[in-house]
Amino acid sequence: MLKKILFILLSLVLLLVGVLVAINNGGAVQFDYYYSSISLPLIALLFIAMAMGALLSIGLCSIWVFKQHRQLKRSERSKALVQKELDNLRKLRGEG
Repeated sequence: MLKKILFILLSLVLLLVGVLVAINNGGAVQFDYYYSSISLPLIALLFIAMAMGALLSIGLCSIWVFKQHRQLKRSERSKALVQKELDNLRKLRGEG
């Protein structure tokens, strides 16, 4: 319960800071990129940069998750084969 309250308070503080930054930096800034340039408010450019970073992070993490999932499936197949072999050996010994 304390973690939830702390999380909510921290979220509200960060939201307030974001709103204050947006209000104080409402003027447009020039952003030059390879082909052209664009004029946007600073907060919009910061939001775009954060969104691109989040998407890149999600993409990289999903690659790791898919690799782990594939490794888990391989381990489960290997476990099933070992269990089958163990069952066959027990039958041969007359334990089962």
